[in-house]
Amino acid sequence: MTRFALITTQRSGSNFLRSVLNSHPEIFVYDEVLLESAWEHDWSIYQFMLQSLKEDPFNITYSRMLYVQRAYIDNILSEKDGRQIVGADIKYDQLMQFPSFLELMRQAGVKVIHLVRTNVLKTLVSAERNRIMRQQGMIKPKTTLAEKLPPVKLPLECGPQLINSLKQRQAQIQQFSAQLPLHFPYLEVHYESFFENDEMESKTIADSALQNVYEFLGVKQRSAPTKSYTVKQNPARLSDSIENFEQVKEFLSLNGYGHFIDA
Repeated sequence: MTRFALITTQRSGSNFLRSVLNSHPEIFVYDEVLLESAWEHDWSIYQFMLQSLKEDPFNITYSRMLYVQRAYIDNILSEKDGRQIVGADIKYDQLMQFPSFLELMRQAGVKVIHLVRTNVLKTLVSAERNRIMRQQGMIKPKTTLAEKLPPVKLPLECGPQLINSLKQRQAQIQQFSAQLPLHFPYLEVHYESFFENDEMESKTIADSALQNVYEFLGVKQRSAPTKSYTVKQNPARLSDSIENFEQVKEFLSLNGYGHFIDA
């Protein structure tokens, strides 16, 4: 039995990678198990904690809640439909709500795949685009990964806030890249490495892109290209997402971040 966590930040391609891994007959990866808004699902930690409180109200205490969270890890990262390699999608910000969760995972012998999207500008643009689309009702609560969303361009303000957001996102990734290997069997993979060509042109991924992941998890590599069953919900090209693209391009180039526009 192999347990693992797919740890990353929002809008970094975890839906894509989760879909690819779930297409392997030996692997099952849960959605964001620590996501508060997913509390109604039976695989959610919030649902597990709610049931534990119904069984014993004293489970609300700190020491017992740690026990409950460890029990949750043992419960969720167990054999699933005959699959012996089971993981969960976990985001940086969700770990802040559960400060002991990483240590509990370490105690449970969990491996970590750290998914990094090198182009942090795309993560920021994608997050803002999705926020606007949710506000406008374009993304419904039950929108699936297989649904294509309508094209939307957003204006991006050129100023100190944009630069600070890029720096903060980079620093956050660097912090996790430095700390996670100290405590877990660790593999860092970059989202961009799964595409031999432009993301927009890639319908499948070559076996070579997943070789390290499969080896890390202890599964046999497939001989045929592996397909993702997700649909890209955001355009790969920033020029298709940013309304004032030329202005942003010039601003970032002048401030040492032009490589994110060209990538």
